[in-house]
Amino acid sequence: MASISARSYVRGRFFELVSTMLWWRTHYSMKITTVASLLSVVLFSGAFLVLSGCRAPRDEKGGLGQNCGSAADCQDGLLCVAREIEDGAGACGSVESRDGGSVYLDPETGYEWQQTPMGGAMDWASAELHCRNLVLEGTGWRLPNIEELRSLFRGCPASEKGGACGATTECVTYDVCLKDCAGCVADAGPVGGCYWPDGLGGSCSWYWSSTSLDDGIGAWYVVFSYAHVCGRSKDFSFGLVRCIRR
Repeated sequence: MASISARSYVRGRFFELVSTMLWWRTHYSMKITTVASLLSVVLFSGAFLVLSGCRAPRDEKGGLGQNCGSAADCQDGLLCVAREIEDGAGACGSVESRDGGSVYLDPETGYEWQQTPMGGAMDWASAELHCRNLVLEGTGWRLPNIEELRSLFRGCPASEKGGACGATTECVTYDVCLKDCAGCVADAGPVGGCYWPDGLGGSCSWYWSSTSLDDGIGAWYVVFSYAHVCGRSKDFSFGLVRCIRR
């Protein structure tokens, strides 16, 4: 599955939409002002994705539920599971043991965490469901809120829980709250380059929180490779999941 950048994706979708709108203009006499209005929406959306302070995760391999032809098309930890309806087609999924893995107890907070996340990348709704259904030394797991996730940061004071970063469970307006949340130097955290405590495993990447933004569309997430906090649309399917139990 080929890798595409955010700019390439926006550029491709832009030209597709331009072609479609010009076709409508020709065949259905769509007004030029209507075409211009639609183009402005496309340009604004593309500019937000490309210029946003949030770094876009690389779209390299399929996340949970995405189409695949073999395990090579899926992200680490996922297999290409055959669909029942479409013969020969598959979807990235997990056949992990329900009791696999182990639990990490954070000595600073007393929170229990998955030591090594399982299930691969997924969208926000799938992340919530994944944690609710997790059986790991018992049940009672859930998706952590943004302050619980920030409590795992180590070595970047502004991003740690109670630090200068304004993204919390109470402050959920993207433009207002996303202050001092850029994080620290990439791959310079205290544990193998990750800004988390010794004892955690898994990819030093970005993870969903359960905290929704006030627009109802996005949610806060964190990136452990540079202690970054940001927000993203909940339908984005490349977020990892580390469940919590308290």
